[in-house]
Amino acid sequence: MKFRPARARIAHPAPRPLLPLLACGLAAALAAACSHAPHSPTGTGLYQAWDVVGDGVFTAGVEGPAVGPDGALHAVGFGRDGTVGRVVVDADGRGRASLFATLPTGSIGNGIRFDDDGHLLVADYAGHQVLRLSPDGGDMTTYAALPGAHQPNDIARAPDGTLYASDPDWASGSGQLWQVRTDGSVRRLESGMGTTNGIEVSPDGRRLYVN
Repeated sequence: MKFRPARARIAHPAPRPLLPLLACGLAAALAAACSHAPHSPTGTGLYQAWDVVGDGVFTAGVEGPAVGPDGALHAVGFGRDGTVGRVVVDADGRGRASLFATLPTGSIGNGIRFDDDGHLLVADYAGHQVLRLSPDGGDMTTYAALPGAHQPNDIARAPDGTLYASDPDWASGSGQLWQVRTDGSVRRLESGMGTTNGIEVSPDGRRLYVN
């Protein structure tokens, strides 16, 4: 796999291999989750954005986000750290948020992704691991431990199921990059990078973009 730097940008979709990298993609995920709501884009913009839940429903550290197989939006920090919330958007565009899962004591989630079976993968930056939650959020296991990691922070999933995790060390201004194979084994791909943050895999799985 080739690793090439990319700048974070928002662009109109076009038949090009480079998709826009969204370092904090909450607004885009909300737009995707709410695409069925009766709101039409105005002007020349791609999306029309609006609040689907009020202030204070999620913490200031709300992160993720990811849309599940059922179309519901999931993000960490529902009410307090160490949780994952689920938001269902009504036909009128208003969201109903509820607790999806409480992470193990001491764990704090950051980036999240769904696998092909509907399990939720959560980057647990406090526990230096990736957690795997059942589709209903009731059961969770350690999907991969990351010894020597600072976090992990954000995660991205390739078409073949391989997971990639950014691993910034904010204090020193450096960062690392991890690969998690489908069997849970891990490999540190890069170290001594900048403060690695947002991360995404191209649709064809050939390129990894790291912010």
